[in-house]
Amino acid sequence: MILSLFFMCLSCLPFYSSAKINERPIIGVLAQEVLLEQKPNQTAYIAASYVKFLESAGARVVPVMINQPMEEYKKLFNSING
Repeated sequence: MILSLFFMCLSCLPFYSSAKINERPIIGVLAQEVLLEQKPNQTAYIAASYVKFLESAGARVVPVMINQPMEEYKKLFNSING
């Protein structure tokens, strides 16, 4: 009885495997400023082709927006690989 309870408790524990670790690099892509005459509701732009190219190589993409405070850039650059 005690042995069966032991195995039941053991089966409830989470097993950690290396398959759950994401080893893909995180790449920041700098946004470009958009002129207000062309697109009045848009101030920054990242071409989808840049994102698709990096994703096709296996990277995760993070936007690096323009006109942000220095603290935001420091936090972001400490979290990305390139």
